[in-house]
Amino acid sequence: MLLHFHLPSILFIRFMYGPRMVGPLFFGMAHVGRVRFLALNLAGALLWAVVVGGAGYLFGSLLELLFADLRHYEEALLGLMAGASFVVWLVYRWRQRRR
Repeated sequence: MLLHFHLPSILFIRFMYGPRMVGPLFFGMAHVGRVRFLALNLAGALLWAVVVGGAGYLFGSLLELLFADLRHYEEALLGLMAGASFVVWLVYRWRQRRR
């Protein structure tokens, strides 16, 4: 099935981890021309770079905004985590004594 649709297969195989490594072998066995494969593989690489780079930029900007807001609440979050850790420790000790 993969080999019947060269255009979308070659363009999007770069987004899949396993087939990305062996895809060129399959396309070579399917007698996809060198120039066609090279052009489609280059277009797939450009598409992959734009999508992954754009997603990284977007999520990086969102995380930067999130962390900037978290600085205002650092002490409260630290106290909350310490309190939660203490409660977990108390429950653990209580269960140990019940045994």
